[in-house]
Formats: sequence, structure tokens, C-alpha cells
Amino acid sequence: GSIVIAIENQMGLAYWMGANEDHLNEPWVGLEGYVSTSTVKTFSKPVLSSLLTDAGFKHQNWLYPFPDYKLPLTILSDRAYMENDRVDLIDQLVGTPVDRSRSGVLPFFDTRALHRQVIESDMGQDMSNSFLVVCRLNGSKSIIDEDVITWRFSGDRKKNYMGVRQVILENGTRKINRKPAYENISSESSWLIQKNADSLAEKYVSGLNLEQLALKSLREVNLKDFESLLSMFDDWLTLNTCTPSVDSETHPFLTDLSSEVL
Repeated sequence: GSIVIAIENQMGLAYWMGANEDHLNEPWVGLEGYVSTSTVKTFSKPVLSSLLTDAGFKHQNWLYPFPDYKLPLTILSDRAYMENDRVDLIDQLVGTPVDRSRSGVLPFFDTRALHRQVIESDMGQDMSNSFLVVCRLNGSKSIIDEDVITWRFSGDRKKNYMGVRQVILENGTRKINRKPAYENISSESSWLIQKNADSLAEKYVSGLNLEQLALKSLREVNLKDFESLLSMFDDWLTLNTCTPSVDSETHPFLTDLSSEVL
């Protein structure tokens, strides 16, 4: 069997950004070594790994949830940090590394740019906000699929639109596996139609996405490139608009007289 441990990282990026310690609701106390309290504490990756090893759990798989382990949107594996394009890949998968509403987080700097530098410096795993550790006493097969680079979860939507995406390596090729979070839920009548992929797996397209390109141009104060990207996106929207059919339900954000929908 396996034991799964979910815990905050004492040296997590969120704490370096000023977030309150998860249990004590005060900033910096974990980073300072809990000198003012002995009631509760979290651990860094090396310390926690050593504690588990000393307890007999020498076989460990480490996973890294974002924004944290309680309600993760993304879970990274060690393999994600081994990819050649790990900085752009992880930035794309994680987005904002710390929940903006988290108490104490300092709001006045580019958290994604900071996270990119942490990954570039090979400190990403040690500074993950929290950990999921799957550990075993013996060398039996892990319950973690080691071909998976990351898991992505879509919440904040109706059940029939919720899903799980896995970025995997298959024969050296990076692919995306998609599956619904809830099986056998019929789609409701709606103005929104979700087209499912023709196959369960599709090739992952490497490189910066539109959001990353836009952020890059803003960081470089290159408004010409930024305007060009917006124009390109506007052209795509225009290309994909159409006239709604007479039996279509009214789009909730447009008037009944609207002649075009995306």
C-alpha cells in the first residue's frame, strides 16, 4: 500500500511572497523556523523527505499542487521540471502561482515572472507552495503513472463541462489526454455548445501561447507587439463568428437583436 501526504511547504513560494502561515495565520513564522511557537510546523522538501526515509518510507513520489494542495488546479510531477522547455511549460500550466485572494500575499509585483525565475534557477520543486507525497515501505509499483507530466482540473463550471487533462509523454512525444470529471452526464440545452476532441489524446503544441506572448510584450514595454497580438486575436474572433439559427437560445451576454455569435 501507499501513504499520501498533503502538506504546505515551509519554504513555499507563497510564504516568500508574504502569505500568512497556513496554520498560525501570521507571515514569515515558518521561514524564520517557528522560533515563537512549537504547536505546529510544516517542513521543507529535504527535511520532510528525510523524516519519511527515517520512518522507513524510502520509496517516495513527489507531486507539486498549485495554487496549493487543498483545491489544486494543476498538479506537476518531477518530470515537468526535467523538460527542456520547463520554464514556459510550467508557466503555461500553472499560470498565477499563488491565489490572489490568499491572506497576506503582497500584490505589487509580477508573480508569474518571479515563478519563472525560480524554475529557471532549478528551485521550482523546493519552492513549490505545497507537496503531495506518495510514499511506500517497499519497492512495489507506484500508484502514480510516471508518464504523466501534469494533471489539470477544470472547476468553476457546470458538471457536464468539468474535466481532467493530463499532459503525458508517449514514445517521446508530449500529448494531452482529456476526460470528463463526471461520466454519463447529459448536456443541457444551452446557447453554449462544447465540441469534444475527435480522439482522447492530441499532440501537445509546444511554445508560448497568446497569453504568454502578451505578458512578454508588456514586460518588455513593447506596446506595438501587444497591439499586434490583440489585432490577431480580434481577427480570429471575427473569422469564427456566425449568424445564429432561428431556434438558438439567446446568448446571455447579448441582446435578442444581435446578428452574430462566436
